[in-house]
Amino acid sequence: MDFLKRLLGKKTASSANPSDSKIKVVLKGVQTGGPSPQAAKAKPPRNPVKDTLFGNRPLDQWPPAGGEIKAFPLSSFVEARNHLHAGQVPEAIACWQSIVATPSLEALHYMQAWHFLRQNGVQPPEEESKIIYGVIGEQGATGMLTAVFVDGQARVYSDQGQSIVWNHPDASLDPLIESILVAATALVHKIKGNDPILNVANSSINTLTLLTPSGNYVKTGAPGSLEAMPLIKPVAEELGKMTAALTEKTKKR
Repeated sequence: MDFLKRLLGKKTASSANPSDSKIKVVLKGVQTGGPSPQAAKAKPPRNPVKDTLFGNRPLDQWPPAGGEIKAFPLSSFVEARNHLHAGQVPEAIACWQSIVATPSLEALHYMQAWHFLRQNGVQPPEEESKIIYGVIGEQGATGMLTAVFVDGQARVYSDQGQSIVWNHPDASLDPLIESILVAATALVHKIKGNDPILNVANSSINTLTLLTPSGNYVKTGAPGSLEAMPLIKPVAEELGKMTAALTEKTKKR
């Protein structure tokens, strides 16, 4: 748990998710916009921003190709991509390894770097393989997604346009974030296998995803079923508290 405590609450180096800049309203560290999930009767298309949170974007999408990027670590991702396109695999691996070796970056950078490293034959050390970088819960029926990360950030997104982005403006949510990460750490060490990764956008299945250097661990279930599983219940319940806490932050703006 020392690794989690070292990262939690640290000021991060750069914005990991380019899509966040498109959210217009910023108040007290919470970004909001759009109607509530109850506002639309028909299920809308999946919010594409949600797919950027799982740390497994394709090589040409992290960061998006085009434009000049000079700031680390995005510059190293671009450098690694260029090396890989040139057939220089060891040089690309060195770039990604420099990212995972740098402390206090945003969690998504670590996840993406390990994603590319695994794709190129490099696995994390056993003692780091199940470190929890983030936890994501998504409701298939409503399209509501709640995510927390080891850098102290949190997100709520829906497919109806609602968004709450907590970029760690203060430490008020740190205890809740850490409790989720602690419960998820206990869970990931007991998971023996992944459930099939389903198309949540077209189903009523709920998912719980644990983000680690060795990959994403996914558990699925019908509404209410995950909360009924003893190993998963603490994580699911704490994620529910986070959704409520972030929603309350928007009411106080």
